[in-house]
Amino acid sequence: MARIMSLGNGRLLVNYDQRWTVRELFFPEVGMANHLAYFGARFALWVDGNFTWPGGNTWERHVRYKDWSLVGEFSMSQKDAGLELRMTAAVHHRLDVLLYDIEVSNTRDAATQVDLVFTHDWAISGNDVGDTALYDPTTDAMLQYKRDRFFLVSGRSPAGGPASFSAAKRHEPRYSGVWHDVSHCHLNRSPISQGAVSSAFSLSASVPGGKTAHYSYWLCAGKSIDEVRLLHARVIDLGVQRLIAETQSYWREWTRMDERFFADLSPEIKEAFATSLLVTRSQIDAGGAILASTDMESLDYGRDHYGYVWPRDAALICLALDRAAYPHTTRKYFRFSTRVLAPEGYMWHRYHPDGSLGSSWHPWYQDGENQLPIQEDETALSLYALGEHYLRHRDLEFLESVWPEYEQMADFLCGYVDKRTGLPEPSYDLWEERRGIFTFTASAVIAGLMKASDMARIFRGERQGEKYKSRAAEIKEALENLLFHPDANRFLRGVYKRGDTIEEDLTPDSSIFALWRFGIIPPHDPRMVRTYKNLQENLSVKTKVGGYARYYADYYHKRSDDFHQVPGNPWVICTLWMAQYLAAVARSIEELSTARQLLEKVISWRLQSGIMPEQVDPFNAEPLSVAPLTWSHSEFVLSVIDYAKKYRELSTPC
Repeated sequence: MARIMSLGNGRLLVNYDQRWTVRELFFPEVGMANHLAYFGARFALWVDGNFTWPGGNTWERHVRYKDWSLVGEFSMSQKDAGLELRMTAAVHHRLDVLLYDIEVSNTRDAATQVDLVFTHDWAISGNDVGDTALYDPTTDAMLQYKRDRFFLVSGRSPAGGPASFSAAKRHEPRYSGVWHDVSHCHLNRSPISQGAVSSAFSLSASVPGGKTAHYSYWLCAGKSIDEVRLLHARVIDLGVQRLIAETQSYWREWTRMDERFFADLSPEIKEAFATSLLVTRSQIDAGGAILASTDMESLDYGRDHYGYVWPRDAALICLALDRAAYPHTTRKYFRFSTRVLAPEGYMWHRYHPDGSLGSSWHPWYQDGENQLPIQEDETALSLYALGEHYLRHRDLEFLESVWPEYEQMADFLCGYVDKRTGLPEPSYDLWEERRGIFTFTASAVIAGLMKASDMARIFRGERQGEKYKSRAAEIKEALENLLFHPDANRFLRGVYKRGDTIEEDLTPDSSIFALWRFGIIPPHDPRMVRTYKNLQENLSVKTKVGGYARYYADYYHKRSDDFHQVPGNPWVICTLWMAQYLAAVARSIEELSTARQLLEKVISWRLQSGIMPEQVDPFNAEPLSVAPLTWSHSEFVLSVIDYAKKYRELSTPC
């Protein structure tokens, strides 16, 4: 189930599914260890002694990000219960506290007893072995901990603090004892439990007919009992509403929406731009790790997830954030990359948020030969992104602090070249599916080396700069000779070395966008125009959903075998790449409208809150794979900036 909202501050992050259950709770590293188990954290109601769950099918639910901020607004109603609820939720921008301000409106004439019951299914530090849950009378709160991870949860109603509580053992892997009790409108006041545990507490109030009652909830995260108790005291002292208001004000200022130019784009695109900035920021750890996605739903199926740092994703996300004027955020990633670089100068496939090596499916040995299990574009794109960062922000002291490691990257790229073809040595492609020599990879390497040339001249002089520039020129020449098919009059996806022969891959692939995006071939070049005509013909999804696929006959989450009609599922990033190209080649405002139409198409695929998935079903636009995908949101930011810039250029008299 896709995640409909992410709220976080770079240390504490929570993700909600479409039934408003908190499925992931990360602390103190975003994406590292999910402290919640199967049932997550959710709340239920006892209405005059009867159980109801706002995540159930009888409730109407609406959710949105509030006023260009990382504050969630949840509204829900059920006619039979005679209740309307509005919940404002936030992770404080500075304090590691999750906050809820809840209004419960009684639409009936008679008074109604309404108990809100908050439940938590724990797996502290990512597993449910040796957890402790207890009622702490000192703070009138539930306390859960293991080693140096502590979580204190409490709340208030018009009648006061928790009315009842329970700490229960989860006896079976998928049976939550506390939820069983909650569904029977009973908490047994069990004061402590250990092992695989869940916990709950209730807030009770009588809501007069036609009136509204306020409830509040908070979860404090820390590394010691004293730390969470101090946070708890801070919440009580300042109040939930004030802390949420502070958070909303902070994020509104962070987005700086009033300073931005949106040309003739719709208010919906403007809203999607703000949401994309915020969601992108929520998926970034304070230590610099940029997560592909913190949606861990795939863990239940493949026993792995998207909660890793892919240097490719991260570098491209940095390009968008730097264009949007967030250099402080991108610098953290560039520093992160210096800590994880292999001694030989390349980036590994992917990393955990703490910088440790992530899981991989790239073999180190195949067909009787050793091979380097990397995607060379990940190293090249990191180098390119740093060069773009310096070009925009000119922070020489920062550049000097990371240059030694980035110089290692440049030296690796210079040496990792196939002598026979003059192209980069084989590595895995952008999509991590095949090993060969690809147009995308070669383009990234050329772009990375050209940026390295500019930076090397600052610190190492003209000779070192010329070394990188010359190698980039050699690879570009080889690219134009070997990765362009003169008969088809378009660029190849790539080539494969098969002994003494070179096998060409003519599969239409959206990754060819790298040629013009990274400045290798101008977008108006006839070869590029012909290549894009082929991509439009072969990668457009010919259903009412529309959009563009990754490549022809894409099998990932495949929904159709009719590849002419559905060459693959529509991907957000691939559709946006087409929008970027159409904006780049537009010669009039009228021509530019084709790019705007694709932006409108992409926002039609968003979840109710504005969250964007990786891809959508070609027949009903339901989200597929993970949501949010950080890359989707960052490409949307970049696409809107591109569009607005081109609109201004076309509108300005020569």
